[in-house]
Amino acid sequence: MLKFVFFIEEELTERDFHRFGLRKMIEADIEVRICQLVGKRNESLVRQEPRLLWSVGRGEVAKIFRAGLDRDTYVFPFATLRFLTLRYFKDLWKSSALPIELRLGGLPLPPKSQRRRFKKLALLLEDPWYFLKMYEVSLVAKIAPFLGKGKNSSILFCAGEVAYQQAQAQGQEVFSVRSLDSNLYAARPLLGLEKHIVFLDEYEPFHPDYGKLGVKTVSPDSYFALLNSFFSLLEKKFDLPVVIAAHPAAQMPEYKQYFEGRSVVQGETVELVRDAKYVLGHTSTAFQFAFLYQKPFLNFVTAAMIKVPNKLEWIKGYQAYGFQFHVLEEGALPHGVEFLQKRELAQSYIRDFVKSDLAENRETWEMIIEVLKNKYKE
Repeated sequence: MLKFVFFIEEELTERDFHRFGLRKMIEADIEVRICQLVGKRNESLVRQEPRLLWSVGRGEVAKIFRAGLDRDTYVFPFATLRFLTLRYFKDLWKSSALPIELRLGGLPLPPKSQRRRFKKLALLLEDPWYFLKMYEVSLVAKIAPFLGKGKNSSILFCAGEVAYQQAQAQGQEVFSVRSLDSNLYAARPLLGLEKHIVFLDEYEPFHPDYGKLGVKTVSPDSYFALLNSFFSLLEKKFDLPVVIAAHPAAQMPEYKQYFEGRSVVQGETVELVRDAKYVLGHTSTAFQFAFLYQKPFLNFVTAAMIKVPNKLEWIKGYQAYGFQFHVLEEGALPHGVEFLQKRELAQSYIRDFVKSDLAENRETWEMIIEVLKNKYKE
């Protein structure tokens, strides 16, 4: 029987259960096991899907991996390869299981430069612990091949030409599919509504990744003061309300207090973009909905955000790709802002990061399951 292991660090949410096609796999008669390092089983999912198998806790996961996974098993490591998870990855690499890798949507990245290398060196000398937290993933990735990574080659599923071409250049087996978000778009056709401006929230000062990486982020007080002043300016100029498409990680309803009474909606980003006249945000991957629905958009950041290392890298990536950013500073809000509909830029982004011309116009997980089943027969 074909088996699928979903390796995750934190508690499995219902959103990820559906987003990563686990129900579709079970319905396709694939045995699905959740290997979760911390937390408890999601009791709601236990009740909904009794066929779902669980191994929860570091000891239980280690036992499954050390027992050896056979060639009937595909493994999707949703956990991040870092020092704390390296022991589990080593056991996976020793097994006969076939890892799959998903590159289903990304962000434009800036070109590498000597200047960035000097910046890393300066950070290492100034604060070694902070440097280690910032670059832990890339450091571990460099030593991984010496510990067995690559022994059992990954099967890659890539959305967009950039990821597909990178995988091909590395000589890996690769299949072109649509991004997961483009599936949501395909199921929600335009209704002809243009009733608000939508802000693609990134949970900017509080995002849990900042804590994991030790990133020193922006001050919530100044960040939200600038945001709300800017939103008021836009509402007055365009005579439309600004609605907040809250990030999935945002803690609701507490998060609503930061937006001065504006509507804050979580879990409906696609619909909010579809029914918007204009879209604005920082560097969210949800901008692809604006491009797919052909909405005029605007990118902006605060002056303080530019000083956050990983945020600066994303901003520079977008700029190198052709996007322009308005910078908000206290006492100097931009008044000449306009929402732009850059069709060529949007189409290029869709081709490079959402769906290449090679991808079939099919639901992503249906295609992935078909590929896995065909390879299993081999």
